[in-house]
Amino acid sequence: MKIKGGKYWDDVASNFQIYIKYRTEDEQENVTWVLEIRKNNGESEFMEVIHDDFCSARKLKNTLATKRLGFKIKDGHLDELHSYLFTKTNFATAMKVVRYGFHPESKVYFFANKALNLKTNEMMAPDSFGIVQANGLHLSIPQQAKQRQLRYTLTDQDISFAKFWNLYATCHLYENAFVPVCFYIFSLFRDIGLKHKNFSPILFLKGGAGTGKSSMVRILTAAFGRKQEGVNLKSKNTDAALVKLMSQTSNSIIWFDEFHNELPNEGLLQAAYDNDGYHKSTTDFNSIDTATVEIHSALALTSNYLPENEIFFSRCVFIPISDQKKVETQIRAYNALGEIEDGGLGQMTIELLKHRQVLEANDNYAISYNRLYNALKNQFKGQTVPERLFANMAQIMAAPYTLHCMGLINMLPLETTDEREILEGFVEIGEKFITRQFRIQNESKAIAEFFEMIQMLFESHQIHEELHFRFHGNQIMLNFRKLYNLFSQKYRLTFHKSPPDRDTIQSELSTLAGVNDWEDLSKPVRFANDGSGTSIAKTIPQPGSCVLEYSLLTKNFGLNLEKRTGSNN
Repeated sequence: MKIKGGKYWDDVASNFQIYIKYRTEDEQENVTWVLEIRKNNGESEFMEVIHDDFCSARKLKNTLATKRLGFKIKDGHLDELHSYLFTKTNFATAMKVVRYGFHPESKVYFFANKALNLKTNEMMAPDSFGIVQANGLHLSIPQQAKQRQLRYTLTDQDISFAKFWNLYATCHLYENAFVPVCFYIFSLFRDIGLKHKNFSPILFLKGGAGTGKSSMVRILTAAFGRKQEGVNLKSKNTDAALVKLMSQTSNSIIWFDEFHNELPNEGLLQAAYDNDGYHKSTTDFNSIDTATVEIHSALALTSNYLPENEIFFSRCVFIPISDQKKVETQIRAYNALGEIEDGGLGQMTIELLKHRQVLEANDNYAISYNRLYNALKNQFKGQTVPERLFANMAQIMAAPYTLHCMGLINMLPLETTDEREILEGFVEIGEKFITRQFRIQNESKAIAEFFEMIQMLFESHQIHEELHFRFHGNQIMLNFRKLYNLFSQKYRLTFHKSPPDRDTIQSELSTLAGVNDWEDLSKPVRFANDGSGTSIAKTIPQPGSCVLEYSLLTKNFGLNLEKRTGSNN
C-alpha cells in the first residue's frame, strides 16, 4: 500500500491493504470502525477500532502491531488514506448494540453469538464482522468482556419451558416456584410492562442459609445463556459500578446476592423499580451535559434478612423460602435441574420470546394486567393493603397469564382453557404472597419471623405434634416456652444476631388474638411428656402456653403444621 507524501509515494504497508467494512455508532453516539486488513496472499483479518484510534497514526500503528502488521504511516499519510476510503470506497453504516438482550430500535434480541428477529422470529448468526441484518438495519452485536460473552452465549441444549417448569415446580414446590418463574417471564417482556405501567417490581427471596433461595434464582439466570453467579452486595461496590451492572443487559434478570440492611447504596436498588439510572458529569468540563447509564433489566435479590426500609420493601415482591427436607422426587428434580443448568437454557428463552407479538397485539398485556389488578384488589376489599403490593403482583403475572390464556404455556396444576379458572389460579397464589408481605411489612415483623422459623423447624422434623403443639377443633395449642427456645436457637444460627425478645412476640400474639396482654392469652395446656421432669404421666400441663385460631395463622403467615411439605406423612 503506497500513499503520496508530498512529491513522493511512500510504501506504508508491504503486504496488506486497509478497507472500511462498517461504520458503527452506539446509543451514546460513540463511533467505531470495522476494518478489513486484506493481505496480499488473499487472506483477510477484521478488527474494530474506536474513532480516536482510527484518527491517530500512532494509535492505528500500535493496533495493527498487535496483529504483527507493520504500518509505516504518519499523520499526513492517514489524512490521505481517510480521504480515499471515505470518497472512493463503499461501506455500510451499522447500529452498534451495546448490551445483550432486547434492542428496542431494531426489535432484535441479542445473545453473544446469535440474535432473534422478533418481527419474523428468525434466528440469525453474525457475519465475520459481527454484523447481522434485520428489519432494514445493519446491527453490530454487543462486544463485551470474554467472561460475560460466555455467560450470554446461546447453547444448543433444547429444553422446553414445559419440561423446565415441571422440574422447577417439583424441586422447589409449586407455590414457591410460581412467582419466581412469572418474574422470569416478565423480565423477557419488561419493556412492554413499563410501557403500560412504568415500574419494574424487584423479586426478593429471603431465607436462611441452605434453604435453596440462591439456586432458585441462579437457574433462572441460565435462561439467558449459561448460569451466572449473583453480584455479592457485601463486597465493596461503587454506585456507578452497580448501575452499570444493571445496564449491561436488556429484558433479562440481574441477580444481586447477600442483600443487607446496612447497604449504603440501597437507593440505587430502589431506582431499578422506578426505572431510573445513574447520571454523571461528562469529561468536558465546559459542557452542561451529563452522561446517563440507564437500567434495562429486572432485578432479583436474595438475602438472609428482611428489608427494614418499608419504602424499599414495598417495591419488592417478597418470597419467603423455608428450610425444606427434600423428598426423593424433589431430589431427582434438583439433580436434573443441575444438569440442564450447566448446559444453558437459552433455547427456552427463545421459545418464549417468539410469543412477543401475542402480548403486543390488541392490548393483550394491558388487558391481562387490569384483570389481575382488579381481581387482586377485590380480594383485599375493606383492608388497608397498599395498592402497590397488588400492582406489583399484577405486573409480574400479566405476561405469563396472557400466554396461559392463549394456550401457549401451562403453569397451573390442572389443564384448563377456562380464562376464569386461570385467573382464579393466578390470583390464589398472588393473594397468599401479598398477605404474607403485608403482615410482615405493616403489622407484625417479629411474629412473622417467629412463625417462619416454626415452619422451618417443622419441615426439618425438629418440632412435633403433641409435644410442641396440638390441634383442638379449629384451634391450635402452642407450647410457647419450648417453641420460643427452639426459635431463638435457630434464629441465632441463621442470622448471627439476637432474636426478637420473648416479650415482643408475646405482645404481638396477644394483639393477633384480640386481647389486651399476654396474661389474658397465656394458660396451662397439657402436652406430651418429653421425659425431662420426674412425672410419669403421659401428658403434663405446660404453663405459658396459648390457644389461637389456626386459620388465622395459616392466612396471615402461611403456617402449615398439618402436613410436612412434600411428605406423605
